[in-house]
Amino acid sequence: MQERTSLEDSLSGIGKVERDLQDNIDMIALGEEENDAGVVTEAENALKELKKEVARRELEALLSGEADKFDSYLEVHAGAGHRKPGLGADAAADVRPLGRKARLQG
Repeated sequence: MQERTSLEDSLSGIGKVERDLQDNIDMIALGEEENDAGVVTEAENALKELKKEVARRELEALLSGEADKFDSYLEVHAGAGHRKPGLGADAAADVRPLGRKARLQG
């Protein structure tokens, strides 16, 4: 039952995105016909927000597998497995902010 509810929520969300997309396209066309830059700008901003929503939903779809609801851990050892000095440390420094971001969002 929980899976069914989740699927229904996903489908209704997709329908809302489709309606919002068409509404904003129509608003842009109307704003251009009426030479109303404010309407066009408002609809363009709404489309930018819609793009973020679509990206979020896309990530949710990618992470909708059986084990994806569980936490995961990544351990990085600076310098491990590299012959060039500092290469591992650079990789660890690159990954560290990602971990902080994940903790803040999670």
